Amino acid sequence: MCKPNATYGRPKRFESATMTFEEYTSYMKWRSDLLMSGRHDDLARHYELPHQLDLAGRLLVLTSRDDVVLHLHRLRLALRARGIVDLVPQVTAIELPADLQRVWVSWEAFDACGAVMGQAESIYTMDRTRGGLRAKAIHNPTLLVPEFALPHYRNRLIRSRA
Repeated sequence: MCKPNATYGRPKRFESATMTFEEYTSYMKWRSDLLMSGRHDDLARHYELPHQLDLAGRLLVLTSRDDVVLHLHRLRLALRARGIVDLVPQVTAIELPADLQRVWVSWEAFDACGAVMGQAESIYTMDRTRGGLRAKAIHNPTLLVPEFALPHYRNRLIRSRA
């Protein structure tokens, strides 16, 4: 019988001016573990607002923590519906240190038996704030959940705010 990989540590603060590939990979794994364990409120604290989310060419601006939590909740549900229980990042590039720093991440999605269920790419724009490292924007040229790029997903998120 297969068991999901549910290991995640307590929150870490990444505040140094420069981080290595290994440190960024650890940070991204920590973020994915929060997502997949349903700890959306904890993860939402690491998003800077307003947050620009590019879903394969469709822009979605998340303006409140509630928007972020709702998006993360829907993302986790969609991933679980596909049998995905673990997301493993590989940092492929890091922009030279600046006020905002871009980080390129390749994601592999796994089922409970360890089979690869899909791959996606993300480019995170990271900002260092007094509260630690925060994602200011995420560009996703490829998605594990392609329907999130469709207009009805954005409209559904906006309608649920009312």
